[in-house]
Amino acid sequence: MTPYPVTSGPGIVTFMMTLIAGASLYPVNIATRGARAVLETARVAQITMITGLPALLRMLLGLDGAQVAFSHLRAIYTTASHRCVPTSMPGAASCRPTATSRWCTA
Repeated sequence: MTPYPVTSGPGIVTFMMTLIAGASLYPVNIATRGARAVLETARVAQITMITGLPALLRMLLGLDGAQVAFSHLRAIYTTASHRCVPTSMPGAASCRPTATSRWCTA
């Protein structure tokens, strides 16, 4: 399941990964349908993997009913737009953006 529009960069990547794996994709537009729609889709479709930004996932997983909705969840893929590299690190002239990705599996 993905909260990204299929026409966005992350949405296209998720769409392609889903097709290559032979899985089903459940895009949910949170802005128009709301967070509860994500929980309902996850529960009905028995979602096993979800992707999203850390703040969004934190909010979704903290909602009442999330434990039941995500009871089939086996993997979470999350990315962040940047990570600050402290200026105190050797060779770091300033705080610069770097891409980060995390996979978590149960």
